[in-house]
Amino acid sequence: MTTTPNESVPLIARKEEKLAWRGSRFALGASAAALAMGVGIFALSGLSKGGQIPSSLSSSSSRIEPKLGAAQTITLGTGCSPLGTVSFDPTTWTGVVGAKLITNSMSTDFRFENALDMTETSCGQYSVEYEMVQGEQFGFYLYPIGNTTDGAPVKDIGCSDEGDQRCPDPSSPAALAGMTACTTAFEENGNTFYNRVFDGSTTSYQWGTCDSCAGEAPQGCEATSSATTYDHYEILEGDVTCESKGLVTIVDIDECQVAGATLSGDPNKGFRYDQPEGGYTDSSSSRTRGCTFHSGNVNNDLQFFPNAQGACGTSNFDCVCGATSSATTYDHYEILEGDVTCESKGWVTIVDIDECQVAGATLSGDPNKGFRYDQPEGGYTDSSSSRTRGCTFHSGNVNNDLQFFPNAQGACGTSNFDCVCGVK
Repeated sequence: MTTTPNESVPLIARKEEKLAWRGSRFALGASAAALAMGVGIFALSGLSKGGQIPSSLSSSSSRIEPKLGAAQTITLGTGCSPLGTVSFDPTTWTGVVGAKLITNSMSTDFRFENALDMTETSCGQYSVEYEMVQGEQFGFYLYPIGNTTDGAPVKDIGCSDEGDQRCPDPSSPAALAGMTACTTAFEENGNTFYNRVFDGSTTSYQWGTCDSCAGEAPQGCEATSSATTYDHYEILEGDVTCESKGLVTIVDIDECQVAGATLSGDPNKGFRYDQPEGGYTDSSSSRTRGCTFHSGNVNNDLQFFPNAQGACGTSNFDCVCGATSSATTYDHYEILEGDVTCESKGWVTIVDIDECQVAGATLSGDPNKGFRYDQPEGGYTDSSSSRTRGCTFHSGNVNNDLQFFPNAQGACGTSNFDCVCGVK
């Protein structure tokens, strides 16, 4: 149920006993009367945002009436969160840390087991579809996936100080305690609680803070992300590939989110609600490979097919490609054979001819390393799967001349052409 600053509920889940709540009933609106009939709860004295306790409560006290609407996409970030208040080590985040949305309509005690699971859209970023009503009190949990024992899940709303059973140590103080810029303070039986209250429009939040740093990843994400920062991004349709236009197919989910945010101008741009963690598993040619916007529309959610084999535009999934203005300098280069790709090893297929020459010179130790005598300007034009895509050494032998197939579709080792991959 929705309460106001003059009507509050406890925020910390009781661990050992349930209190028998008695007292006066809330005055409920007609739409909620049937649900609330027979339920007695305290009409709690509230605090204003400045922390002053009103001298009295009356039926004429101002209140926020719930305002129903369509479901919103609620997003949660952690890029500027006070992670020192979390009771566990987030380490690398992805697949390690879960998040939940909790509202007072889900549980008047804001209990973890009643909270709504959020989907991890990228490292340290979460979202969920939920019909929030104006005036609804809410907060967010972070928790280590696989461990939901007492003390492990931590919510950002709650008590200002350690108190009774509702404000135990180490849950107090809550991360948002005292932050009246984005919370409302409530008091009951000597305990002060700080809780978010939905204003009817804001849908993007950071765990445990009023600050905004949408799209930023928390510490730990960078250590595992293989995302490459491109000069810019382009959307490509038609029966072509990013590489055929001198661009790069994006097969890193974090890079896909960055690309989508950049192209749409929306820092919270996320993936479609039905996309599994890590992207869709389709490996057929009926879906476009890599990062996509359906119909090339940046207002759509991103859809990511890291294993698909289709060209740009397949089933109206247009490619989101990475673009660099010139050759990229990698940390080093690797030669790769076998029925794999550079990207399957976390490396990059080299589709820039200048970069290919640099890679060949580096690997061979010959600064004058060049391309095979019969190679046309710009590389061989073969676009079939009978040649390895990108920069190659035949048989992996650095004493051979380089051979460059920017439009080919074959994996490393095809016809003994081994990949020369860039490594960052």
